[in-house]
Amino acid sequence: MFGFLGTFGIALALSQTLTGTLKGHVDIGPLSPVQKIGVKETPSPAMYKGYEIHVKAAPENAKMLTKVYKRVEIDKHGDFTTTLSPGRYRVEVSQANTARRGFMHPFPGQYITVVAGKTVTTKLFIDTGIR
Repeated sequence: MFGFLGTFGIALALSQTLTGTLKGHVDIGPLSPVQKIGVKETPSPAMYKGYEIHVKAAPENAKMLTKVYKRVEIDKHGDFTTTLSPGRYRVEVSQANTARRGFMHPFPGQYITVVAGKTVTTKLFIDTGIR
């Protein structure tokens, strides 16, 4: 009835609306023991290396949160984006490998709800331990 291209176009449109988008930013700080009021320090791109975003399904049973549903790369500016199926997730910063990175520790993640066709934004933080 629709022909190949018509059917393909309908399937493509449906697949695009069956997901939502997660966009976020990871801040790293403090970068020095004394911060001047009104001056924002910017982390170097190298500080983001070795970290990635872990998206975990957030079922009713909290013990299930250990399974990573999706890994997302953090760019050199601390930004990340991905598409996800609708549902509830826990988003957290994690070390991309098991090596410890000094005193830098990610803060606990956040729960988000993804809705088809919508974008949800979040902000995460890595504490450098500098005081």
